[in-house]
Amino acid sequence: MVAIDISYAQGFPNFDGLADDISLVVARAGTLEGGGMLQDSKLIYNRENCRRVGRQFGTYLFNGPVNPTVAAKWYLSIIDWKPGDVTAIDVESPNAWGPAEVLEFNSFVRGEIGQTPWTYGSTSLLFQPQWKAVSDDGSLLWAANYGSNTGTPGSDPGNGPWATRILWQYTSVAQHAGLSGSVDTNMVNDAALAQHLNLNLTPKPGDEDMPLNQTDLDSITSIVREQVTGAMLDLVKVAPVGQRPEFFQYLQEAAWSALNYTFPSAYSKGADGQPLPVTIKDLTDATHAKP
Repeated sequence: MVAIDISYAQGFPNFDGLADDISLVVARAGTLEGGGMLQDSKLIYNRENCRRVGRQFGTYLFNGPVNPTVAAKWYLSIIDWKPGDVTAIDVESPNAWGPAEVLEFNSFVRGEIGQTPWTYGSTSLLFQPQWKAVSDDGSLLWAANYGSNTGTPGSDPGNGPWATRILWQYTSVAQHAGLSGSVDTNMVNDAALAQHLNLNLTPKPGDEDMPLNQTDLDSITSIVREQVTGAMLDLVKVAPVGQRPEFFQYLQEAAWSALNYTFPSAYSKGADGQPLPVTIKDLTDATHAKP
């Protein structure tokens, strides 16, 4: 499986015809070049259509001479982040940020959404030893190293000082169904991506009985529904074309029935008719319950 990163340069991709081997689409949110904050003209199109067809989605911001905290606030205001989306900061010349700026940017984003952005850049830059501080802060490496740039992967560049590489952008000239022209393409560290996106319900010591609010439950529901819908869209492909709408409806009804059975405690009520407090332990127990 591969990931692609796209921007206004790709025009209007045909997301319905997107190649099956594309597991992740990362769209440019905007750029800070020249000291301004300019939203990518295709951000909304790419975001809405990627979500519509059930593909994993993320955004990146191109760095520039703007205060990192100001940039982070603006970035979050335009991306319409949802649980399960990925975020990244693109570190490139001119005016490439250093580790201090990236750490400030990442700290603000993490404080708002609970996720540390990935760090994109060339291996010639990000493999310098000072970038270990960004890795130690929890950011995952998105390394750009094209080699001969033939459209296929060359020699693996490794991780440099980073603990984990999430993506390796190995070419800028790949061709994919649903997209016209050349597209930046990346090898995906599937295990790292799954871990990054995984909703970890394992309680920390002392947190087992911490109540979850409605926002927490809505976030959980959103992640589950997106993942289940994506799986159903894959399953539908095994049915004859003429039967696919009916088959999808059947799968959808079965999936939602299963979810309602699995998470009853999340919506149960007490003797007074009021919703019971939902805790991490409730959801952990429900997740491991057997029908």
